[in-house]
Parts: sequence; C-alpha cells; structure tokens
Amino acid sequence: MRETGRIICLSALLMGFAAVGTASEMFIKAESFEQAPNSAQTAYLFNGTIDRSSYSTDLERIADISIVTDNGRVTPSKEQWLVQESLSALTYESAAAGTYIVGLSTHPRTIEMSSDEFSAYLAQEGLQDELDDFGVNWQGPLVRERYAKHSKAVIQVGESPSGAYRSRLQHKLEIVPDQNPYELRFGNELTVQVLVDGRPAANRTVRAGAEGFHSHDPSGVHLKYYTLRTDDDGRATFLISQKGVWYVSVIYLESVADDDVDFESNWATLTFAVD
Repeated sequence: MRETGRIICLSALLMGFAAVGTASEMFIKAESFEQAPNSAQTAYLFNGTIDRSSYSTDLERIADISIVTDNGRVTPSKEQWLVQESLSALTYESAAAGTYIVGLSTHPRTIEMSSDEFSAYLAQEGLQDELDDFGVNWQGPLVRERYAKHSKAVIQVGESPSGAYRSRLQHKLEIVPDQNPYELRFGNELTVQVLVDGRPAANRTVRAGAEGFHSHDPSGVHLKYYTLRTDDDGRATFLISQKGVWYVSVIYLESVADDDVDFESNWATLTFAVD
C-alpha cells in the first residue's frame, strides 16, 4: 500500500458530550466490513451509539488517524477527510487482501458539570466503582473532566485473514482482539485485551454487543449488551451469540492531581463483523 495513492480519504472525527452530563461513544463503522481488494470503499464515524450518529466535530479534534495493514501503518492527510452534518465519512481504495485496522484518536477536551450531573453520568455509563468512590470522596458543587476518545475497526479485505488485527496503535486506551474476528463464526468466543498506556488494565468494566443484540440475564431481564470485567491481564471473553456488526467498549476514568481538571477519562471502542 502506497501512502499517497492507496489510502484516499479518511473520516473526520466526531466526539464529545452531546449535552452536559450526557455522554456518547464513538464508533468506526464501515459500509462493508468485508471488502474486495483494490476497490473503492466507505467507512463512517458514528458519534452516539452503534446505530445512530448524532453529530460531527471539527478536524482540529483529531490527534491520530491511521490505517494498518500487513505492509505497515498509513496516516492520511487532513485534506482527505469529509465532515458531514451528523457524521463523518471515509472513502479509500482498498489494496491487497488481508485484515485491516482503521483507527483514530482525539485530542483531549475539558467539560465542567455539577456533581449531581457527574454522578448521573457515571451511573449511566455503568461505572459503579467510580461512582462509589466519587460518592465517598468528592466534595464541591462542580466537577471538571478532561476526556479523549479512541476508536478502531477491524475490516477484512479479500478472502485471506492476516495478522494486522493484533496491531497496537499506541492510543492512551486501546482494545486489542486476541483472535482475528474474520476467522470466527457465530457461536465462537472472542477474547479482547484492554490496554492503558500499553499496559494491561485489570478489573475494568467492558461492554460487548451488536446491532440488534438480544440476550437475557439469569432472571430473564432483557440485556442490550454483555457486561464483563477484565482479568489481571486486562482480558475479557464473550460469546459471539449472533451474526452482524459487533462492538466492544470501555471507559477508563481516574482522578488526577491537576490544577485544571479533577478527573481524566479515556473512551475506547472496537468494531468488527461476524458472519
């Protein structure tokens, strides 16, 4: 793959909070996750949920955007990105067969909210440990949070899966699959590893789900996604219980000793498809 010719037009970024205290995740969602070699392709960046993008953002928010193949890592120019009204589009020319990664990361941004709004946001995102700590240790009416988001998509080009799916992009927070999703089928399990600054993140809450995900807990309550915990090596395993587009997401939030902010969070997602 040639840097100037093979990768054309990568998506811009959208991210942030849609409103104070209301968070949204960021997903890279290819028009097709299984692509023909040497063909024009399109991928989109969804800011909101895996099903719906609510808004886009300025190109200046982008810290890193890359495509990784077995031939290496390519960084498109800013002139190649297209921002639409509620999402951003990526068009590119696929090259040789193999498993690709499309990834991006944003510059940090700071938001301020009331302590009640911050508590509601932690509860909404399933950050129960962080919510418990906040309730015990926090004093004051306002909370300042610095956040950044990091997204990856694993895409199969042609019929020959390859090892690039394991590539680390060195983002602050990153999800790396242990198996190539395109060598799995409905009914298999997938293990992912969560890394913070390149190191395993133990005991972190991870969500895994799919478009139209349908499952139940032992009491019969409907679930929108699996809720998992990483082990000591930062790994979590889940069942590919249906066909379609899948996602894995994690939020890493910690208090920081900083005059400008009280907390720092990083958000990461991984998307892929299973037949």
